[in-house]
Amino acid sequence: MGVKKVYVEWEDLERDIDKIVSQVKEVDYVVGIPRGGLIIAVMVSHRLGIKHMTVDHLEKLEEFNLDIDKKRILIVDDISDSGQTLKRYKKEGYTTATLDVRNSTVTIPDFYSNWIENADWIVYPWERKDSNTIQDYLDN
Repeated sequence: MGVKKVYVEWEDLERDIDKIVSQVKEVDYVVGIPRGGLIIAVMVSHRLGIKHMTVDHLEKLEEFNLDIDKKRILIVDDISDSGQTLKRYKKEGYTTATLDVRNSTVTIPDFYSNWIENADWIVYPWERKDSNTIQDYLDN
């Protein structure tokens, strides 16, 4: 038996973004992790009235060792599933947020909307309805 897919609708996404925004204080920029965090970053930046930047821009700031307050930069992604994507950012002192957090993650973000206790595959509104689960990708 395959993994059950759970489809997130735009209305759910709006509600979850509002949950995150209500928790976030004192950030100057929001950065979306490609691909799942990009749309979220734009939505959060609009709601908070702050600028967003790409990971590329953030890496340039780091490369030039510019004096940035990492706690004031919010890194967002759709889900902390394994937690490997957010691990580096959290360790380096950035503020982090995701829509969803799986109970088996190694990295719990600073802010999140939903705690997931099961192995359901979450399909966000910007993804194809027939998107592959991680198990499907591993079969290739």
